[in-house]
Amino acid sequence: MKCEELPLECCILVIVDAYDAMTSDRPYRKAMSHTKALAELEEGRARSSIPGWSRRLPPP
Repeated sequence: MKCEELPLECCILVIVDAYDAMTSDRPYRKAMSHTKALAELEEGRARSSIPGWSRRLPPP
């Protein structure tokens, strides 16, 4: 299934989950800052594991 076929809510959840994972402390690393997490998300748009998700959302 292509991302374009997924409900928008699913694409949003992918982003929210990634942001939460990056900005939360983990046993193996400290949380990233808000700014760093947003930069990582933006950088990851091109190499996302779900092709097309970034086209479903408005630009930052």
